[in-house]
Amino acid sequence: MSTCISKEIVCAHCGAKQKIQAWPSATVLQNPELREQVLRETLFNWRCTKCGYQALIVYPFLYHDTERRFMVALNPDPDAKRLESPPLADGLAKRVVRLPAELKEKVLIFEAGLDDMALELTKLLIMGPLRKKYSADKLRLCFCDLLDDRLTFAVFQPGQQEPSYESASRKIYEQCLGITREFEFDTSGFITVDLSFAARLFDEYQKS
Repeated sequence: MSTCISKEIVCAHCGAKQKIQAWPSATVLQNPELREQVLRETLFNWRCTKCGYQALIVYPFLYHDTERRFMVALNPDPDAKRLESPPLADGLAKRVVRLPAELKEKVLIFEAGLDDMALELTKLLIMGPLRKKYSADKLRLCFCDLLDDRLTFAVFQPGQQEPSYESASRKIYEQCLGITREFEFDTSGFITVDLSFAARLFDEYQKS
């Protein structure tokens, strides 16, 4: 179920004390407006009512979609301990992310009916050609949409505010899905599935 609490914060600009609403957890069927805020990346935006100062206040947040059967825990603390699986979470996909943008991406992936492990492998495989195309060693890919059997990704380049967009055939994803099915994963608790996860998985696949 959704949980809302009130927290007092101090504006870093003017020092004014004020209370904000925070959501430690949200069941999106109960609060669909929170889903919209996650997808617009505005849930953690804050604006001081006294001076207008704006800031991003990110706190631990559990996103739960009971219909599509997944949970995503946003935990901004990189040193946080492994999250315990909550009651009645058996059989759900459970992921942990560090950033609001990563939370948004997981929601988009699961709502599209895709496997995020296979999708991260897809990113890994298309990253090389994209690095050559953009002449950049460091690129960040974020899944956006699945349309007409093509996956669309936002490509973030160093020093660029706005992303570029690239697509890849779903056939690549299906091949990656076949790779993931050759392995067994401990999904009893929350796990991090990202590009590093995909790199380790692909390395194990090549050794097998």
